[in-house]
Amino acid sequence: MKHIYQLSYYYILSFVLTVESTTFQIKNVDCPFSNNENCEIIDISSYGSYIYNRTPDRLNYVFWPYTLGKYAITCSSCKWAVFRDKFDKLKDLPGGTFDTIPMPLLLGDKILKTLKFIDGTKQDSAFVLRWIFQEQIPISIAQDSVLSLEYKLLNELYLSANSTASKCLYGYLAGRFSFLSRDTSTCQKLFNNVLSCAECEDEIKIVCAEQKVALLTGLDFSSSKYRIHLGRLLYDTLEIDNIQSAYLYLNALVEDYNQLQTIGVENKILLIAQKYGNGLIAEPIYKTLSNLTSRTGRLDSEIKKVRKFARRQRIERFSNSPALIGGVVGLSLIVLVLCLTLDK
Repeated sequence: MKHIYQLSYYYILSFVLTVESTTFQIKNVDCPFSNNENCEIIDISSYGSYIYNRTPDRLNYVFWPYTLGKYAITCSSCKWAVFRDKFDKLKDLPGGTFDTIPMPLLLGDKILKTLKFIDGTKQDSAFVLRWIFQEQIPISIAQDSVLSLEYKLLNELYLSANSTASKCLYGYLAGRFSFLSRDTSTCQKLFNNVLSCAECEDEIKIVCAEQKVALLTGLDFSSSKYRIHLGRLLYDTLEIDNIQSAYLYLNALVEDYNQLQTIGVENKILLIAQKYGNGLIAEPIYKTLSNLTSRTGRLDSEIKKVRKFARRQRIERFSNSPALIGGVVGLSLIVLVLCLTLDK
């Protein structure tokens, strides 16, 4: 189940990742409860890296793709509504299942009622409630009640979790809810439990750390000071070493080195630059290293290497860009037409 916890990569890396839109494949199927009705089923056929560039309140396959408006499907003349991945469960229900439900129903009510008929789990209901609140889906109860129901389910899931992975996931989600409701005491307690768990997935720890830094500092997710605090927590305290945490920690190290040039900080800067400066984030690493106000010979030499690799990456991206290829093809056609015209 590790794929469930894939982190939605922090948006500061969005400019080094290729952005593509989600593409859908639409097909019509017969409604399980109406002989004359066709329903549009929408499948996700591909998606780009943009899903990893969201704000830290989203986890891939926890909130996405459920937060896509198109992912919920319903029948215009019936009383059911489900997320796409639950549609096949409708086929197991006997005809007339929804006949006793009074009309009219709002979309939020329909999808919650349908979950009960298909034996949806508490997790399913919690995510539906999150979707209803986040996307402002029409429902007959107040939005505050939607949030209260979601928190009640998350708390029950957290207390009854029988595995470390589940405990950490529901602990984070319940903490996230407390964060939004300004219950700082409960939030810190839940986040600290997650961050101190040696068996917890790094992906959960990272999003948890993002929320904790925002809670403790009051800083906006987009501020440079926030990124510096987060980098220290992820890389130095939690010892999570990946592209995201290394880049964030490098910002903190550069700030430290500008204030007090020590060999220890210099060595840490060189370690990150040598490990990640010839890969995906070469350009942002070079830009960060450029903020150093003082450089030793070792730092200057490493910065030159990273700059060289970053320039090579830019050239490769430009030479492979559809705009350039299209421009070359278009120019070639113009030249061809001119040559044929002159020949005449």
